[in-house]
Amino acid sequence: LVEVLMAPQRVTDKQMIKSGIAQLTPGYTTNLYDGVMLGAQQLAMGMDPSRVSRMMVLTDGDPTAGIKDHASLVAHAGDVRQRGITVTFLGFGPDYNEELLAGMARRAGGNYYYIPQPQMLPEVFDKELQKAMTTASTQLKLNLKTARWANLKGITGATLTPGQSEVEIELADVERGSTIQVVMDVEFPNHPLGHYRVAGGRLTYSVLGGASETVDIDCVVEFTADAARYSAPQDPRVMAVAEVASVSRTVERTIMGLKTQAITSAVALADLAKTQALLVSQGRAGEAQEVTIAMQAIQSGNIGHAEKTLMGTVVQLDQGKTSR
Repeated sequence: LVEVLMAPQRVTDKQMIKSGIAQLTPGYTTNLYDGVMLGAQQLAMGMDPSRVSRMMVLTDGDPTAGIKDHASLVAHAGDVRQRGITVTFLGFGPDYNEELLAGMARRAGGNYYYIPQPQMLPEVFDKELQKAMTTASTQLKLNLKTARWANLKGITGATLTPGQSEVEIELADVERGSTIQVVMDVEFPNHPLGHYRVAGGRLTYSVLGGASETVDIDCVVEFTADAARYSAPQDPRVMAVAEVASVSRTVERTIMGLKTQAITSAVALADLAKTQALLVSQGRAGEAQEVTIAMQAIQSGNIGHAEKTLMGTVVQLDQGKTSR
């Protein structure tokens, strides 16, 4: 059963809203698909181009009713995003599927949080509220296509198939003071001297309360015989972004190793210690703290807690977002 306990409304009567929340009672099934669909329908009734439409989904388990397969649920989250609604997912307790919720959060453009203790909720709600109140651009989409002679090996936020030369990435909403950094890994053979376009594309986005904008993108490389130029050190700004992007894959491998018992807790702790140090050096204090929490969970034998915490770290890093 999926039902609306309180119709969408402005926060003018807090007590009435509290009374509505008090009507919530625990059930025995989880119909995640229809719950998200009904929530999106409720939000759609009051959508305004000058406002952010954001849904928060709180769940304590795997889907047990309605449409339950992983692929359909993740695709459903993407469909909701296409309607201009961003969805953040909060997982409670040890029994929910963190891979599913993280996958849905990615496709819905939102965030993912593991909530082991209810006292964490006010902080998460405050964080999400601040993001919503400071959002400047939504519906960001990056399209890139490499030249015929270039091989696209990887790009932030996308899983590529061998030989894929064109990619479309939906980026997270951008808050005031934030930037999104995308790392593209391109392989190509030696080339005649001169400037050549490695890739081209466009970035589209909507300014909150305004029109859609488009920015053309050209990725040009110069091939030179000047040893002083091609031997110059790599740009530290690019290297820093690339290092953070690589951390996400490292953490994913650690999660998978723990799940499959392919690595021991000692190996996981050693890998995570290196990850934590790198995140601290790059000023990613929030993600570094999450890694610390995961390490403490591993040390106490709570591997499930660690996996769910680290999944949130991966989702945040894959957004490529930084704040000034």
